[in-house]
Amino acid sequence: MKDNINVVFAHDHIFYKDNNEKIYSKTSLKQSAWDRYLNCFDNLRVIARMKYIGKGEDKNKLSLSSRKGVTFYKLPSISGFQNLIKNYGKAYNEAEKIIKDSDGVIARLPSEIGSLAIKIAKKHNKPYAIESVACAWDGLWNYGNIQGKIYAPISYLRTRKQISDCKNVIYVTEKFLQRRYPNKHYNTNCSNVELICDLQNEDVLKNRLEKLGKNDGDFKIGLIGNLSTKSKGIDIAIKAMKEITKKNSSYKLHIVGGGDQKYYKELISNLNLNEYVILEGTIPSGEKIYEWLDTLDIYIQPSFQEGLPRATIEAMSRGCFCIVSNAGGLPELINERYIHKKGNYEQLANLVMKYSINLDDINEQAKINYYKAREYNKEILEKKRSEFWSDFKNTIIRDSN
Repeated sequence: MKDNINVVFAHDHIFYKDNNEKIYSKTSLKQSAWDRYLNCFDNLRVIARMKYIGKGEDKNKLSLSSRKGVTFYKLPSISGFQNLIKNYGKAYNEAEKIIKDSDGVIARLPSEIGSLAIKIAKKHNKPYAIESVACAWDGLWNYGNIQGKIYAPISYLRTRKQISDCKNVIYVTEKFLQRRYPNKHYNTNCSNVELICDLQNEDVLKNRLEKLGKNDGDFKIGLIGNLSTKSKGIDIAIKAMKEITKKNSSYKLHIVGGGDQKYYKELISNLNLNEYVILEGTIPSGEKIYEWLDTLDIYIQPSFQEGLPRATIEAMSRGCFCIVSNAGGLPELINERYIHKKGNYEQLANLVMKYSINLDDINEQAKINYYKAREYNKEILEKKRSEFWSDFKNTIIRDSN
């Protein structure tokens, strides 16, 4: 039996390095995210994109990702046509050195680096597993430019073939990704969202129910999404606010998320919504974001693309009434009455206005959402995930003998 198992984790995620060689993440790949792998494997070698933290950037808005057992390797970006042509050869050679010296590969798809890692793993007969976390077609088609629409069918067909051929696949959805990217080998589903708040604390639901019906000021709508991509439907939310404010001026939309605000500030200004839409920037994950969610009356997620969205599940865990699009795994979380068609801002506006005055529905959904979120308890998910990675570990050991 192998004494030391070294596995490569491959994804397009952008990490951030400081002057002390510490690695940070803007989103979910913080230190604790590596537990699921290090519980089964001895060392993890992360190949991904990386940037240096610039002067004046606030590290407090980033989460530390560096930890014992995890080594980070910067690959040149191969996302986008220009980067793919310019950097593919260099990225391939650098990734091949790391993968040849490792025992297996975990490819998080869709991603260019994940796909590259699979190609190299197959060349060198290295066992590989796939984490299917989103739809390649939806992500590219709704990215916001013509290149994305051209590349969408190529990436979709490639990802579909990769998942179909793979012997170990873990999906983040219960049905959606399985239908689009079927696999007949060993596969399971397990959300990559883990809630670390106290899901047994009934005070959260009690406080939410007490808040209902007591709003005598502005009606606060919330949305969490990265402003750097069009896939979160932030423009749809803003356009919906234009429809809402034509009929009622007491609604305010608060948007949390990093990224360039220029496009959205212009859109807000052009629609004369400066008084009604507030761009709040980033809020640290954990207690700070939970405190913000507790101030909302409705949470919306008008995305064009989703796997299983962390932000929506976090909102549900605070008893928020949620209105979402029909993208990805969102319909697996929310009742169909509170779902609008992707891109339909008029339908979103109508749902907000209809249910914001319906206290019975809001009360009922607060309870349903709160208890549904309990399914994403870390202990429950860890057991299921551990079984999958233990099986992959056994595959590596078996293939090495």
